[in-house]
Amino acid sequence: VAAPQTQPIAAAPAPQATPVAQPAAPSAQPVAAAVPAPAAAPAAPPAEGETATAEEVPAKPKHALGKGAKISIISILVILIAIVGALIVTKMNNNAEARRITALLNQEGTPKLNKAQANDLLQRAISAGVDNERTAIYACLSEAESSDGTDLGLTIASYASNATIPMSPELRRRLLQVLQARELSPDAVRVIIGFAQGTDDPSLAADALNTVKKGASDEYLGDLLDIIAVNRNSSIQYAAESALAELAKKTERKSVFVNETIKAYEDAPTPAARHAYIRLLGAAGGDRAAKILRDVLATDEEPDLLAALTALKSWPDDTMFPDLIAFVTKNRANARLRAQALSSAQAFLKLPSERSGEESAQMWSSLWSVARTRQEKIDIINSLARTGAAWALTLLKDYEKDPDEDVSYRALQAIEHLEERLKVLEDSP
Repeated sequence: VAAPQTQPIAAAPAPQATPVAQPAAPSAQPVAAAVPAPAAAPAAPPAEGETATAEEVPAKPKHALGKGAKISIISILVILIAIVGALIVTKMNNNAEARRITALLNQEGTPKLNKAQANDLLQRAISAGVDNERTAIYACLSEAESSDGTDLGLTIASYASNATIPMSPELRRRLLQVLQARELSPDAVRVIIGFAQGTDDPSLAADALNTVKKGASDEYLGDLLDIIAVNRNSSIQYAAESALAELAKKTERKSVFVNETIKAYEDAPTPAARHAYIRLLGAAGGDRAAKILRDVLATDEEPDLLAALTALKSWPDDTMFPDLIAFVTKNRANARLRAQALSSAQAFLKLPSERSGEESAQMWSSLWSVARTRQEKIDIINSLARTGAAWALTLLKDYEKDPDEDVSYRALQAIEHLEERLKVLEDSP
């Protein structure tokens, strides 16, 4: 019998190691902040003859200013010092200027100015913050006499007309008005007319031309006539016409004035210019002017007729008065023309003249004879009451008999007024 086979016995598995729990690590305890060490005592200075070690040299501060920053601060300080210094100097100069201006304005009697002083006053007049001084400055410049031979009128005119000097139109206008109080030399007049021709401000141009009324001479006849022709602004035209009317009264070359004005009239570029030249012929007078005015009065152009009637109120003699009376008689329907003719006749009769009382009475009687309406008669009565002449009483007593009660009553009032006035004149020393 065979022996049974031996079966191999499997090896028992090795037992697994049971994991052993590790104890948890203890939590970390907070570490206290380090206590700062006390500041080290300053090192004693090295003994004489000893050399300081590196540890003994103080460390450079971390926030020390750099060279550039120092330079910037110094520069700012220098600028501030300069500004403060300039302000102090300016204040001192202003005080000195104020004292100088005050001395000029407080002179006794007629002020005396040299060119530099006049310029100081002009500069002061346009400065800001001197409103309280301007009136005194203008008065001084108006009255001052030159102390060094300077043409003060020319100095003021040159300053006022200099467009490069900044000033308001009102200040420039005030300086032009200062010149109206002074006698102006031909050079000063030339400067002002040049300003009037060149400025873009019509108002200032008119003011400038009004300034030269007294100083205009034959030398500027052509310039003034041209201003009327080339300007469309009525204010400028009227101012130039006014200056020419003054020139017509005083010129000793009447024929030249008339001839040049007639030439301008014939070449007038606009109706407004033509009417201005017609009016100027009345201020000049003379046979040639009379012929032109009579020719105009014979036309039907109302604007030209009004200009001619206006011209006759300043006619230099009595030769054109009958033409006025004839025009009033002829033009009964056109109220506007009639009113202008009567107004011109009265204005003409009121002008100073060498007429005798009898001649004046005759001319006023002629005017009364063509008056038709109540208002026309009352206007004549009012004018007679203002004459202060004894011959007017005779006329007024006649007009008191007018059938219109209003006219009669006004004549009575005029008689009473004139009698009182004559009595006062008689009692006056």
